[in-house]
Parts: sequence; C-alpha cells; structure tokens
Amino acid sequence: KTTLDAWHEFKDKCSNEALVIMPVQTGELREFAIKNNLFVLNLNKKQGDPRSGQNVDLLEEVLAWLQPNVPVYGWEQGVSEDQFVARISKSGHPMIPCDWSYNHSLTSLLYTERQQPVQAQSFNPKLIDFDKKRNYVSFFLSDGDNIQWMMQDFATGFYDVPEAIEVKMSYGLPVSTLSMMAPAQLHNLMNLRRDECSVLEMLGGGYYYIDTYSQNNNRNDNLKIAAERLAVSMRRYHVGLLGVMAMDVKSVASKEAYQTFVDANDRLEGIIALQYSPYAGGGGEVFWVTNKNGYDIPVITVRYSLWDRIHEREGSPDFIASKLKAEAQVESFSAICVHAWSRFEGNAHGAAAARLCAGKLDGRFEVVNMQELVWRLRMSRHPEQTLEYLNKIF
Repeated sequence: KTTLDAWHEFKDKCSNEALVIMPVQTGELREFAIKNNLFVLNLNKKQGDPRSGQNVDLLEEVLAWLQPNVPVYGWEQGVSEDQFVARISKSGHPMIPCDWSYNHSLTSLLYTERQQPVQAQSFNPKLIDFDKKRNYVSFFLSDGDNIQWMMQDFATGFYDVPEAIEVKMSYGLPVSTLSMMAPAQLHNLMNLRRDECSVLEMLGGGYYYIDTYSQNNNRNDNLKIAAERLAVSMRRYHVGLLGVMAMDVKSVASKEAYQTFVDANDRLEGIIALQYSPYAGGGGEVFWVTNKNGYDIPVITVRYSLWDRIHEREGSPDFIASKLKAEAQVESFSAICVHAWSRFEGNAHGAAAARLCAGKLDGRFEVVNMQELVWRLRMSRHPEQTLEYLNKIF
C-alpha cells in the first residue's frame, strides 16, 4: 500500500493535533507517533531517492486537515526545504527538526510537572560603560531550533567549550519546544549557561518563516497565537532575546511579524533576524518596533555569516574580519551568525571559528555578547527611554 492508501484508510483514526514527516522504514519517531495517534507521511515516495518524486499533494491535504498552529515533527533528507518547510510555514504550522532523536514519549512525559524554574543570568546592563564607543561585534551560533542536536553533542561540542567565554558567544536554544519535548535537557542546558554568554530563543517555537507563516489561513490570528505562546516560555526561562527566520527580513510581512512578537512580550529586549538565504541578507540593517509600554525594541538583521562557502556576505574568518574593518566607524553594532556546520582552519567551528575572526580585528573593535550588543544599541539610539527602562527593571 502507498502512503496515500494509508491516508484514505486511517485518517479517521489519527489525531489532527500534530503530524510526523519521516522517511519510510525509520524508527526514531515511530513510538512517538503511535503513542499520540499521529499520521506519518514520507515525503520522498522512495526512501533515500528524491528523484522518484514527493508526496507533495498529499502533504498539502494533510496540512489543511491539521488544527491551526500545531507542530510537524521530523524531517526529510535530500529534499529542498521549499518542498516541505515552506509549505508547512504557509499553512500555519511550526516544523520541529527531530528526525534523529528517540524516545520523545519518555523525554516529554508529564512535561508540565517537570519544567523546573531557572535563575535569570546575572547580566546587568546598568553596569555597561555606555560612554565607550567601539565597533561592537557579537557572534551567535546558527541552527538553535534543532531538537535532535540539543539531545546529542550540542552541549559538549559547541556550547560548554572554553572558546565560548573568550568571544562571549551567544547561542540559540529551542527554549519553547525543548521545554515540552525534553524539559530535563533544557534544564541541563540552562544550567550550563556562562555569564559571559547570551541565550536566544530560536526560532520562535519551531522552524518557520515569519513572513510566510499562516499565509494560507488567518495569518494575523495564528501569528498572534504563536507569539503569545512563545512569550510564556521566554518569560518563564528569563530569555529576553528572540532569533527569527524570514524569507525576506525587510518585507512588510516580516515587519508585521516583528510587531506581533513585540506586542506579545513586554520583556522582549531585542530580535535578531536571519534571512533564509543568505542569512546575512539584511546587511545589518536595524528596524525599530515600539512595544505596548512605549519602548523601542531593535530588530537587528545579520550583517555577515561565518560560512565555508563564498558569498558577498558569507565567508571565512579572514574574509569577514576584512569586511568589518573596511566598514569600521566611530561606533557600530554587528551581529555575526556562525554557521554551525562549517569548518575552517584547524577544523575550527562554532566559538573557535568566531575566535579566529575576532583575532583578526583591531583596537577599533570589541566583541560583546548579544545582550550587551542590544543594550548598547538601544542606549545609543534611544538613550532617555532606555535609561528609564533600565532604572525600572534592573
């Protein structure tokens, strides 16, 4: 029988509160799908062979059958994200990359009872010397939405590493989704945070594009629901920075989404916006969004990406450092995304790759974590309201 046959025969026995997308004959999410009565759809009609076609028409039918804003778990190998993530986003669902992690019925068991409070980081922006002017640079790691990575070598290979302190590395974590799928591991990762580093929520409760989210159905309502859900987990875990992904970070739809996230969370300190391709498509441009209390919140687009491929805004540590030095001013604020899977000189990756880049900068520059970058930018552009807010909150 084909997957289409299974859909026609078993649709009425499946829950429309989630979907699993996985290749046929894989076991990672099998028990999770059975436990929750979820339909499992193999996007590639033939395992490991994208040339044999995809179940795209069936995917669109199943997505329309799902309840709004419910997750799609898993992934498909060898297929462009245009084939599935783009469709999932437009239909108003977050994609949860977890095709290589097991036992989520166990790791998520009674998650509401197992979510543990965590202490806020000791970072206090009132202690920043705002009179000092430099070209400020902040490095953060990509792919922080990836649940399976969080369950495997993220902590030991990328997060809890000595180079992170040297470059005050910032890390995206899937705080909202991991708090439900594996609360014990989220608690572990939050306890491993270094005071010198920053944590961002990535990418807003799953992987989707904020400018296309729920394009096909009730966009405003569904985006608002996603933002309000996200605000709960960010406040619970004392995360004030949000990383988002858009097909076009400068589009009207993206700016509407920025406003929605800011409206939902009056403790949101700043947003870092990546473009789908290239990540640095925003060129470092900053947009300002006013929250309900009248404070202006920065949306900082990625200026450059450390990536082992050639592009005018992506490249090696040497290349990115040369670009930054050529653009140096009296004061500037640059968010640099470090592509998690790229390798450079000496197999340097993650924070070690950021250290290579930082080592090429001169005295006009200073490397700071993302929270400090955000607060320096806020104080530089809106000093009176920023000082008022800091005195009120800290």
